[in-house]
Amino acid sequence: MMETEGDAGAMPRLESDPGEQLGVLRALLTGGEILPAQLPSPSHWGPELRLAAAVFVQAMSDIRLRRPGNHILVSSAARWVRSNDVSWPLSFLRVCELLQLDAEWVRQTVHRWLHRDAAPVGARAYRRAA
Repeated sequence: MMETEGDAGAMPRLESDPGEQLGVLRALLTGGEILPAQLPSPSHWGPELRLAAAVFVQAMSDIRLRRPGNHILVSSAARWVRSNDVSWPLSFLRVCELLQLDAEWVRQTVHRWLHRDAAPVGARAYRRAA
């Protein structure tokens, strides 16, 4: 998710390939985390629901793909997911409500994604000085 300078509540903009964004949802589906029947049919979505879905997919793409050099996008998307703010229409909790997704389940999934590559501190190898 992208924010404009000085505006923490700025609307994110989609920058990556739409096929790549859909890949994140496909990964959720193939991983057995979401069943296709659990998603509302996009053919009946109005513009507001499509926008909410695009915001959600962009945030999930930023977090799941974690490209080198995009730590700001990942941080911004993770902050959006952790937020409990419902004062703006595209807040995480409102988007989950619109898409009929359990916000806590999504947060747990995002937490697993963010920590899947993190090695325990004790597992790191340090070279001793001679």
